[in-house]
Amino acid sequence: MTTTLGNAPRYALSALRPFRIYERCSFTIGSAGAVSASDVPDPGFTLANGGTGIFNFVFPKCVAANYIVMLESPAGTVKTYWGSTALDAGAGTASFTTGNGGGTATNPASGDKIGIFFFGRTQ
Repeated sequence: MTTTLGNAPRYALSALRPFRIYERCSFTIGSAGAVSASDVPDPGFTLANGGTGIFNFVFPKCVAANYIVMLESPAGTVKTYWGSTALDAGAGTASFTTGNGGGTATNPASGDKIGIFFFGRTQ
């Protein structure tokens, strides 16, 4: 039998780190790579297109941060994610690039989704 996340056991290692924040954000792309909808845990998490295939991610300021990007592109418009091109936890900003199979920066198609798993530390 599976358990719900709220009932999952708390492991000693994570219990010793109470100032860590883990969040899931989902962004739906509209026309021209613009974000048309979002499912975020807090209004402080936003994503905006900063140019062809360039996305700027804003999150609440923190001491340290990391994130993982997942692409859902049913038509296969985007096939790659080129990691962080910038990350500043103190400012609460990051950016990354998406591309086609040939390595050219490309905007996701309308209806594609970008998922971001955010990991932050407040102290």
